[in-house]
Amino acid sequence: MDRLSFLYQNDPRPEHRDRSHPHLGSCSLNTARLVPQAIHGTYFTDRYTQGEMDLRLLDRSKGYTSYQEAAGQVPELRSDT
Repeated sequence: MDRLSFLYQNDPRPEHRDRSHPHLGSCSLNTARLVPQAIHGTYFTDRYTQGEMDLRLLDRSKGYTSYQEAAGQVPELRSDT
């Protein structure tokens, strides 16, 4: 199994800092394929939070630069469906 592990620093936008303070974290994503269709992972933060993620590939045809841009093109991401 291949694994992608990384550390990150989250600096929320000013309008979100009342509910999400800057923090550090780590993440590990596991995949069984070289070009995965889905990945599973866990994360931990220095705010003593942790969780799991299950991610799946929806579209590889465009290089979206934001979630909002992808949600406008991929029906599964739209909040109105």
